[in-house]
Amino acid sequence: MGTARIPAITGAISGTVTTEAYIPGGRRAYRFLGHPFSTVLNMGSLIDNIYVTGAGAGFDATGTNNPSAYWFDNTATSPGAWTAFISTADASWSQYRGIRALVRGDRTQTGTLTGSAISPNAVTLDVTGTLNTGAANISVPTAGAYHLVGNPYPSPTDIGTVIDALTAPVIGTQYWVWDANASTKGAYITKTVGSGAYSLSMNGAFFVKPVTGTTLAFTEANKVATATTNLFREQSPKGMLELQLLYNNYPADNLFVNLNEKAATTNEANDGEKLLNSDMNFYTLSADNKMLSLDARPLDKEDIIKLGLTTNVNTAYQIKVANYGLSNDVEMYLKDKYTNTLTLVNANMVYNFAVGTNAASQGEARFELVMKQIAALPVVGSFSVKLSPNPATDMVKVAFSNEEKASTTITITDAAGKTVRTVDAGNVQSANISINVKGLAKGSYFVTLNNGKESKTEKLQVQ
Repeated sequence: MGTARIPAITGAISGTVTTEAYIPGGRRAYRFLGHPFSTVLNMGSLIDNIYVTGAGAGFDATGTNNPSAYWFDNTATSPGAWTAFISTADASWSQYRGIRALVRGDRTQTGTLTGSAISPNAVTLDVTGTLNTGAANISVPTAGAYHLVGNPYPSPTDIGTVIDALTAPVIGTQYWVWDANASTKGAYITKTVGSGAYSLSMNGAFFVKPVTGTTLAFTEANKVATATTNLFREQSPKGMLELQLLYNNYPADNLFVNLNEKAATTNEANDGEKLLNSDMNFYTLSADNKMLSLDARPLDKEDIIKLGLTTNVNTAYQIKVANYGLSNDVEMYLKDKYTNTLTLVNANMVYNFAVGTNAASQGEARFELVMKQIAALPVVGSFSVKLSPNPATDMVKVAFSNEEKASTTITITDAAGKTVRTVDAGNVQSANISINVKGLAKGSYFVTLNNGKESKTEKLQVQ
């Protein structure tokens, strides 16, 4: 949610207390808000600090009166069970419940309501009530339903340890936290059960989807001094691969592949379903075409794992290996069928690509993970490319070397995926080609070489 303005409170507090949370400015974003109180809250707790819109009494009016704050129906089996608050006095924000609210700056910025281009100010939310103290046993009773749970304490709280303490089959394979800095409006970040400690910020909230009804048992000992921004491990979980989709060099979404001999390629209990974001989504597809954020399957060196990628922002992206726990006998490649590129997946892999107006540049047919016998794949490093200078102003030299003579084509595309230069380098084994980039707009471009058997892409900066 933001940075807490009060320290962790570990003792019993009598009467009412006001907590504050600071939210940086710069852009509108949805926040998941919990509250650390035993009393019910309502939108009156927020509307003194931020605009809260809706059709009911007390809300800030807009041309459409579309709601900007929602509570979540934990009894529904669909992740779309968001319910708008009906008035600022609506008492649906009860103890341990999380909500979703759009933060678009402070109440001095009327332009954020009219839709004009404006950079939101930073804002501090202050909420008052009687604090939760001692043990907090939070029921998540509905099997197969998503439950949005608020941080029960006025402090960053280690939710990962509490979740991991449950019997493995009870809570499922994963849980989700909300990162308001990801993507353009925020995004769900998947955490796998068994990953260890994860400290959620004060006034934060998270999703679980229990296999059977259970209880999350928090105690004062779960309070910590600081919240986790990223989950760090000393080593990656064995057999687990985590891929991140990066937007503006920041994680917008992530997925896990777990090579598990006891799992199946179809959607089953070892998998985790994909919780969809509003603007950017990255996931795998099971053999029965289910969208997954955790895909457990047996190791099969002839297997192909289909990936899905959807976005409403046409720009440059990266796919990055965030955690690499595959054993030495596993050979996996990321295949980009749009550019005909095959990239070895290892601990250091970062793959640059762009999504443009062409429908084929995203969707469920562009990317896949390929596990094949090593002999069936091209020799890694046989096709080398170097750009100089980079950044370039007028000319860029493209030096390349094929394993043997091959008809090679050089293509330069912009961040939106539009081709701006194409050069036929001829049937050669190696060459040094100069390409005129004068007149191109300053920014990021991608230089792709294709020799008929394999492709290689390098990022070019034009200034």
